[in-house]
Amino acid sequence: MKLRLRRSLFCALVLTSFTALAGAQSASEAWQSLFDGVAQVDDQHNSIAATADGGAVVCGFSYEEDAPGSGIFVPRAAVRSLDASGQVRWTQVFASGAFGGTAFPTRVALQPSGRAVVGGATDFGEDWFVVGYEPSGVQAFATVWDLNSQLLAQPADLALDAAGNIYLCGDVSDPTFGAAPAVAKFSSNGTFLWSTTLDATLQLTTVRGLGVDAGGNVYVAGSLASGFAYDFTVAKLDASGTFQWTRSHGSIDPSGNDFGLDVHVDAAGRVLAGGYVSNDLMTSMDASSVAYSSTGQLLWRADWDGPNGASEFVNATAFDDFGRILLGGWRFSNAFDREAFVVAFEPGGTLAWSHVLAQAGTDEEVLTLATDGGGAALAGGISMGFTGRTGFVSVLRPDGTLAGSFSYGASAGDTYFLGACAGDVGRWFA
Repeated sequence: MKLRLRRSLFCALVLTSFTALAGAQSASEAWQSLFDGVAQVDDQHNSIAATADGGAVVCGFSYEEDAPGSGIFVPRAAVRSLDASGQVRWTQVFASGAFGGTAFPTRVALQPSGRAVVGGATDFGEDWFVVGYEPSGVQAFATVWDLNSQLLAQPADLALDAAGNIYLCGDVSDPTFGAAPAVAKFSSNGTFLWSTTLDATLQLTTVRGLGVDAGGNVYVAGSLASGFAYDFTVAKLDASGTFQWTRSHGSIDPSGNDFGLDVHVDAAGRVLAGGYVSNDLMTSMDASSVAYSSTGQLLWRADWDGPNGASEFVNATAFDDFGRILLGGWRFSNAFDREAFVVAFEPGGTLAWSHVLAQAGTDEEVLTLATDGGGAALAGGISMGFTGRTGFVSVLRPDGTLAGSFSYGASAGDTYFLGACAGDVGRWFA
């Protein structure tokens, strides 16, 4: 899931484990871990990856004082490794640039060797970085790409290929303040290899997600401006970063705004993307999925409009090992409350299942979504009521039925869940 929220909150990391119960999959909480940085100001997890030994690596930002007594607090990337029981193995902080160094991480991913790679923005968004940590916590490399963006250019996504090469995508700007999507590739050791900036008027206007196939070809999902509207768009670059093609789809309303959020290449080489489109002449936003061949041929498109015809807004996407696309977000109920939902599409576009997570009198949103090897869906997000905002996690079985749902609240403030992942031993939310 690729959503960043800038609020004052603690970082909470929860491991939810699964057990076999009457032939079905159930969910129970194993442990919680709360992280409060050295300055005890604002901290946030936003991405998590499962390690081969049953643990996890989590990244986020932690505000630290620029200099003791200065009263100036700046964000820095915090990376933590935890074992399967939730014990912290190591913590590292990365920063670069002004005010003694700043960094906002976007995502953490693991190379085949187990090395953790984190990418994000530094120097308050002018530059991008990638940093790698060995399983022991020793820093393997740190590279800052001096893109000198005139806008705050936070990378939207990070991906690794089978060799561990690193890819970042996001919107950057030139001295005229014109924004355009950029893709950058780094070697597995962090060496900068190439970058490509797409034509914002013809190829892609804004980018949200990134995927790589077995041949090193890069696919990005986002939106392309069409008049005063935007179309859900997927674009392809070859392994050297050369633009290949753009494909767009959208609503029947030419003034509708449609957004691609993420893209993935499955084992069969199909390019799968998820997002949302505005249908019914702008009266309804619908969850949308699409599949293309590697040459850009449309294989299928499928949209989902909920039971009462209200709007669905997608915040998170996931792709499982069976070629399914999962979308999560929120929709309006008949009482105009926000209901969290998860919907799954089979390969070919057939609706596999949909599940609405709702509580009377509160608003819920799915903010992060992941799947495990068995096809279960892991959804995390926020529940908002009159008494405050609490985080929730829900586990859905492969058929879409609910295995378990849990709520968590921090006594000092709001709680959100912005990252989810699964490994061989457990399932984690951060």
